[in-house]
Amino acid sequence: MTGKVQYVGRTDWNDIWYDGKMMNFVVGQWAELSLEECANLIRSGKFVPDEQTFEKLKAMYCTGKYTPVEGMLEGKDCYIIGSGSSLKEFDFEKIKDNGFILAVNHSAKYCESDAVIFLDEQFVNTSKEFLQNYKGIIFAGWHSGYHRNINTSAKVYH
Repeated sequence: MTGKVQYVGRTDWNDIWYDGKMMNFVVGQWAELSLEECANLIRSGKFVPDEQTFEKLKAMYCTGKYTPVEGMLEGKDCYIIGSGSSLKEFDFEKIKDNGFILAVNHSAKYCESDAVIFLDEQFVNTSKEFLQNYKGIIFAGWHSGYHRNINTSAKVYH
């Protein structure tokens, strides 16, 4: 079974290591490959699937253990808390209980959030104890490696 992915990486750097060799991709170019190859390229963060490929991959990888989150926040207000120095002065009581709070990376350590999202392995390595005790929902990027050694009672999505 095949699928299509489009290269959306940097315009000034098109060579990437793929399938044991350097390959050149042009921004906006579509590649038709096996679904497994499409999934690997999407995980690189430099490719996006077309709609049909997305549906095929969703059917392959979304099992009962990793239930899709579509519609989870439908009709709810959502506050996304980024990282940065402005967190120090922000009054989180103003948004508490007024909607779903999604914290990005370390901002989850500064506010009471419903969920935390992270993409990189460095966050996992510096936050093991925090993640182990986290009571909200965890959205972990595949590249974070969090799926390899989960130690939490929280609901985790990859």
